[in-house]
Amino acid sequence: MKKFAKYIAVFAIAVLATSILGSIFSTQFVLAGLQGIGIDIPMADRLSMTMADFGILPLMGALFAICLLVGFPIAGLCAAKIGGSRDAWFVAAGSSAVVCELLILSSQMDLMILAGARTTMGLMAQGFAGGMGGWVFATMTTKLSADGAVGSEDA
Repeated sequence: MKKFAKYIAVFAIAVLATSILGSIFSTQFVLAGLQGIGIDIPMADRLSMTMADFGILPLMGALFAICLLVGFPIAGLCAAKIGGSRDAWFVAAGSSAVVCELLILSSQMDLMILAGARTTMGLMAQGFAGGMGGWVFATMTTKLSADGAVGSEDA
């Protein structure tokens, strides 16, 4: 049971990493769009807007947790059954889960809910954030998964 609790803690860290990066990327892509139409944004304003946008972390965290909760078990199963790089499976799962979630929500709402993901590059940046969350999870759980089943009591 201790091992399961460690997986939950690592999952929370991966979701937090994904959410923080996603928020930073979203803010920067919105600001880049404003700069693209000639609005000057000083570095101090850029930093304060980035910090202010961390207010969306609870919502982003909830949304990203849902998609990563689907993607990570699939990555773990693929790594175990198909083989290859465990890190690569989790990076791919995190990246694709985030992009798929944003595209599904966008198609259902007729609007990309994350303003910074409304361009192809912005959506790719969100995928990168998901991939980094996958990498964090894979890296931090490598020893846990090598020790045996998630529910084993010897951890």
